[in-house]
Amino acid sequence: MGRRMISRMFEALLTLSGVFYGASAFAFPEMVRHGYQNCTACHVSPTGGGVLTPYGRQQIADLLSTWSWPGEEGPAEGLLKTPEWLNVGGDARAIEIYRDTPQVTAARFLNMQEEVEAAATVGKYTFDFAPGLYMGEAALRRAYLNYRPTETLSLRAGKFEQAFGLMSDDHTTPIRRGLGWDQGSETYNVEAAWLGETFNAYATLNLGPLDSKLINSDAKEKGLALRFGYPFWDRFQVGASYFRGQASAFQRDVGGPFAMLGFTNRFFLMSEVDVQHVFHSNDEYFVNQTNFVTWNKLDYEWAQGFHVYLTYSQTQAQADPYSPTSAWGFGSQWFPRPHFEFNGQWQFQKVNALRASTLSYATLLMHYYF
Repeated sequence: MGRRMISRMFEALLTLSGVFYGASAFAFPEMVRHGYQNCTACHVSPTGGGVLTPYGRQQIADLLSTWSWPGEEGPAEGLLKTPEWLNVGGDARAIEIYRDTPQVTAARFLNMQEEVEAAATVGKYTFDFAPGLYMGEAALRRAYLNYRPTETLSLRAGKFEQAFGLMSDDHTTPIRRGLGWDQGSETYNVEAAWLGETFNAYATLNLGPLDSKLINSDAKEKGLALRFGYPFWDRFQVGASYFRGQASAFQRDVGGPFAMLGFTNRFFLMSEVDVQHVFHSNDEYFVNQTNFVTWNKLDYEWAQGFHVYLTYSQTQAQADPYSPTSAWGFGSQWFPRPHFEFNGQWQFQKVNALRASTLSYATLLMHYYF
């Protein structure tokens, strides 16, 4: 393999690794360590992420940020006042990526996302709309109507991410990207959810990426996703997810357990393991494949707003031979004030196509939320 080809391969891998890192809406399932068992305490969305409620913004100031002054957590640093029926937000994200290997040293800066979002609530109905730019191209990743007849029952229809597993904000993990649920893969869904204090459950009818021009029609998957969570002891939650998907070229089943364990309000573990069985068929052959993915993060909040963490992931589900099959590393995350996040991470990765090499990979994510 020539040096030019290696260089091009690693440039592509840089892009794949960094484009969507942390590019989902501001969502932290690890808030279970503070006793928040459901996402709707802080978010408009039943699955978390996206627009924050006024209560959620206050928790960002009180629990997640190192410093804040009264009112700073509001939209536009508290300068924008909105009526009670309207919640607004948005995100701007950029990332610096650096990779050093025996074959090539490369660095790249990516301006990933500029998005605005508004959620209007009238009675028991909420309409959420989030247009934006992603890698410089206009896109609409979320647009849905949510009906909440009671505090615990939610019915939703539109375009959004289906409920599955940890629902972490890091979409480079194998439990998201490795299973085909990266950013930009949002689908049109109909969802029913029960958001109780002692039990939560989601059932999502996935109608597929109806408006996507990037996905071949043979690979436009539809299916059903189920997610169940059981919170206990104030700071713990365990659960399981299952997805049955169908496209014209394949069928698959994905499922497995997840856990969010807040040992203290500063020390927590997030873990998920999923097994995937894929059945491919065409006129000439039939192929059955069974593989798995796992992602684990052990985090300690050294001081309020400043975290240090370890990660480990492994996958057999990657279709791309140049995607990492295992990765381990460390990082730090800092929320100096409301609206700001910095996340630096260093990883060591193994790749099937480069069996003799361990790749070093570093990122610095810069995030401002409106």
